[in-house]
Amino acid sequence: MLTFIKNNKLLSIMFLITIITLITGIICGSILDNDTRKIISKNITNIILNIKDKGIPSFNNYFKCYSNNSLYLLIIWLFGISIIGLPLVIFMYILKVFIFSMEIMYLFINIKQISIVFIIIYLIPSIINVLILFLLSYYSVSYSLVLFRFLFLKRDYSLHRITKKYIKIFIISLIVLLLSTLLEIVVIPKVLYYII
Repeated sequence: MLTFIKNNKLLSIMFLITIITLITGIICGSILDNDTRKIISKNITNIILNIKDKGIPSFNNYFKCYSNNSLYLLIIWLFGISIIGLPLVIFMYILKVFIFSMEIMYLFINIKQISIVFIIIYLIPSIINVLILFLLSYYSVSYSLVLFRFLFLKRDYSLHRITKKYIKIFIISLIVLLLSTLLEIVVIPKVLYYII
């Protein structure tokens, strides 16, 4: 059980993957051509106009956003149960972190249109989502490794206890995602409405 909870080598690898992916995304975002920057600038202008016009989005958007993000977490969690899903968990994690880092770069490219306060507030839900994803991906990879050792190397693990912990981690991830989505769809737009 302790190997499942405290796997410092795996944690270090996950941190390294995160940092490399963030840097790569920021570099890719900074070398965009002018046409792409104009499109991004237009999208950010649309976001600002939507916030100014509508204030708070509907709860329909909330459920759509939550279901999409929770489905993504479910897929990662299920891949953690299958040993062959391990590379897919890492790929899905890298993809989301890369998109997040590009989002940061896009916002900073358009700093003339928006303020630093806008960027920080706007990114809060994304930061929470990346942290949720980091923890779930870490435990998915860890669970896959434990399964591999249990099935093929005949290591002695209390698989029942580890599986219960893995299920709890998934449930906690969904609950935090629920709050994060509430922030992203309901609270943050209202705050930004008063800032811009």
